[in-house]
Amino acid sequence: MGKGSRGNRGRGKFSLPPSLRALPPRFDRKPDLVLVSEPKSRIFKPLKIDSSPKKVFILDTSVLIHDPESIEYLAGNGNLVVVLSCVIQELDHLKMSENDAVARASREATRKMEKYQLRGNCRRGVKADRGGYIIFVEADLDNLFVADSILIEYARSQVIKELRAQSVIIVSKDTNLRLAARTKGVTAEDYNTDKVSNPESLLPGFSEFKVPLNEVEFKKGECGREKERKFVLMLDDSILAQHIDVNKLKENNCCKIILANGNVLYTIFKKSLGAFSLFHRDFKRIKPKNDEQTFALALLFDPTIELVALPGPAGTGKTLLSLLAGYVQLDDLYRKILVLRPIETVGRDLGSLPGDQSEKFAPWQLPIIDNFNLILGVNENERPRKGRETRSDDFEQYNQLEISPYIYIRGRSIKGEFMIVDEAQNIPPKDLKTIVSRAGQNTKVVVIGDPEQIDHHYLDRSSNGLIVLIKKMIGLPLFGSVTLKTSERSELSGLIASLM
Repeated sequence: MGKGSRGNRGRGKFSLPPSLRALPPRFDRKPDLVLVSEPKSRIFKPLKIDSSPKKVFILDTSVLIHDPESIEYLAGNGNLVVVLSCVIQELDHLKMSENDAVARASREATRKMEKYQLRGNCRRGVKADRGGYIIFVEADLDNLFVADSILIEYARSQVIKELRAQSVIIVSKDTNLRLAARTKGVTAEDYNTDKVSNPESLLPGFSEFKVPLNEVEFKKGECGREKERKFVLMLDDSILAQHIDVNKLKENNCCKIILANGNVLYTIFKKSLGAFSLFHRDFKRIKPKNDEQTFALALLFDPTIELVALPGPAGTGKTLLSLLAGYVQLDDLYRKILVLRPIETVGRDLGSLPGDQSEKFAPWQLPIIDNFNLILGVNENERPRKGRETRSDDFEQYNQLEISPYIYIRGRSIKGEFMIVDEAQNIPPKDLKTIVSRAGQNTKVVVIGDPEQIDHHYLDRSSNGLIVLIKKMIGLPLFGSVTLKTSERSELSGLIASLM
């Protein structure tokens, strides 16, 4: 190459080699969230409402997916809820989501909004059932910004300022949107209507009493609506009332009574009857290893308690004890064990799985099958032989054990079954309400889960279905709950659960 050629290359325009020219630009994708400066012109139309609101809530799509009833809750006490057209567009896209729960919530939220629009002029604000107003605003910005930025800019616009409300708040389950809004000086909050304050205080334990007696006489008494014959200690006829302050106890409170001779009585306090129900049962293979497991079995075997909640960390025996209680009472009280689970994965999802519904759900059935085989005494070290099925398969074949995702529960009526709702911490409160309300006559519902292991994107320790259920039901005659605290799976499991 000559000197002139080398000189032209140094001063000429630089170009990429042919092998690199076909590569797409690195930043050709629009970001999910765009922070913009003040709009160049006033792009939002003035609002015309009949009265000045106390607070203005600008609703994000994530809240409507989490709770389609959120509009009504937020619109109470003279507040104004603003629904932007971009939110409706997002709901329209989500109604075709592969996630059935998201698609169903999207359709339900759309129907709710149409109901409000038909009440009057939706662009001037329609009256909500709880006293506030709901208004629908066109805000597309010619597709210049994504929906998150539209919400932020609308909250900062002169249109909102002219309402002279006490506060303007963006309500979203999206943490990044809330962070971005605050950087622009806009107040943003999580949807807290269904959240439980101080959830740790709601996790019930058991009460322990030391009584200076060597013996306590139990009399057979009638307990519960069905008049089951159970061993019951009546407070009116016992000296126990002198040593236990029953006014501090709730309905179906688990009570450990230690006598002077060291004997321990595991009882459930029936506040409506003024009696202690004694639990005593022998198990051949699987026995409770601690006080919490004993009380869990007491609640599971009490036919007068139709709804049981068992929160606790991994390895405490929630699933095993629930399946054990259902198996022992099979045929005598219940004709079938029904296990419902959410479809939530740890880490990245594998995507669409081949096969029919049963084959697709097979990975989520394994924890139930493992525990059920342990109850049945299936030898894990025995090599399977061709043509031989496990005993858990036999129960499924004879329709005595069903394991399925809860998303197909709507419309069913569950009668005479022992229903276990597993991983309830990953179920939204509204969905859990739908599940439990399926229970018919002679059906017992057991709700179990670990509030510390939440995989659902929009749920946390204070808003998941398990915690909300305990808050709403504790103290009622048909409900009982105890928290399992000690991991019995292995020393390693307990150590990891407590430290990580």
